[in-house]
Amino acid sequence: MMGVARNEDGEFRTRPPGMFGGNIDVRDLSSGATLYLPVLNPGALFSAGDVHAAQGDGEVCINGMECPAEVELRFQLHKQQSLSGPLIELPSRAGNFSQDSWIVVESGEDAIAAARAALPA
Repeated sequence: MMGVARNEDGEFRTRPPGMFGGNIDVRDLSSGATLYLPVLNPGALFSAGDVHAAQGDGEVCINGMECPAEVELRFQLHKQQSLSGPLIELPSRAGNFSQDSWIVVESGEDAIAAARAALPA
């Protein structure tokens, strides 16, 4: 789980994920990957937790093996860059991909509507 503070006030559960990140459970979001998130509040208010040793892709897969872990995170602010939700950049050596790849992360109650939202207009 990784994300920034929502752009609204209140108390929220960690699910469902959204444009802010959150419980996005993408198995290729691992060592070497870069997660891009929109900054919705001054200072972003980033938080991370809930590390998985293995998992499926997304909450629809249900399964994930949580584990203790040490992580190293680096942050870079990309000013004047518009982003509507989480994007993941994978170098060719990461995950199941043979070349540099991008993963568009989209969430919603309706899987078909989420899949459509992840595609270019």
